[in-house]
Amino acid sequence: MLKTLCAVMTVLVGLVVGLAGCQMNSRPSIPGIEANAGASALRNHPVSQALAQLFPDPNAKPPKGFESGKIRREDYLTLVEANVDFYKSHQNALGAIIDPVQNKEIQYSTPAFALAAATLVADKKREDLLDPAIRAMSFAAHALANHTTADFHADFYIPMLMHTRRILEGRVPKETLATWDDELRSIVPEKTYHFVHAENNWNIVQIDGEMLRRHAGLVATTQISAQASYVEMCLDLQRKNFTDFGMYTDPNMPMAYDAFPRMWMEDMMADGAYDGPQAREVNEFLRLGGLSTLMLLSPTGEWATGGRSANHQWNER
Repeated sequence: MLKTLCAVMTVLVGLVVGLAGCQMNSRPSIPGIEANAGASALRNHPVSQALAQLFPDPNAKPPKGFESGKIRREDYLTLVEANVDFYKSHQNALGAIIDPVQNKEIQYSTPAFALAAATLVADKKREDLLDPAIRAMSFAAHALANHTTADFHADFYIPMLMHTRRILEGRVPKETLATWDDELRSIVPEKTYHFVHAENNWNIVQIDGEMLRRHAGLVATTQISAQASYVEMCLDLQRKNFTDFGMYTDPNMPMAYDAFPRMWMEDMMADGAYDGPQAREVNEFLRLGGLSTLMLLSPTGEWATGGRSANHQWNER
């Protein structure tokens, strides 16, 4: 129960944090994305000739009678808010989120709650959630630094903690922020995470967080060179999982775990957190994947399910 809902919360918050807006009647300028990115993806896609026949005019307007769904960025917050308001009553005195069915902390539920709550503090002025967000952040950051993360899911903690820190930086006492920063600087990727040889999507999540940590100046001076080498090694090994269609091939190729790692890679590139030697290739991969995704989506925004055990599905978002 908590595992699935927190996965949903994570994806929704990722959309809220990362998107510049979802209004279909406007074309907002998004930092880091060139104006001709769509044309580039169409030109370089493996089925570019067929796409050119389907979309002969890149400047074509919507057909007559088309009406926008008028989905706004803020609309995602309503979905996030319902989850946070439920789980805030299941936060223990230390700050951890405890599953009401299994009566224990599960996977990355606490850092996911911290980010979701912090987002609501910032974007919906939910000041009542500031203390729960701070306590969840403190608990999760301490767990990551001390190798006590729930269910050995350290790989998933770091990007959510970095975004939570960014949101709460000006809202917490200096002493609290200093404690968080000390714990984040203590991280050594090879000793902290589990999948350190780019085995699957878990590794992509930690790479994102590591670049956000580096971008924030929270890599210890003694680790700056080694941490950069680690990220480049992982990205180089991950290339075997990138298809020509810009999609990610996790073991057994579940659809959900094509979208999931690409979301975190988009997060890594969004504000220039990663500008290393493979940035151009990563950007091109993501452009192609974005186009492939659009061709797989239904008109209502649903994507095909399948390929994931335990009915753990959140493709239809």
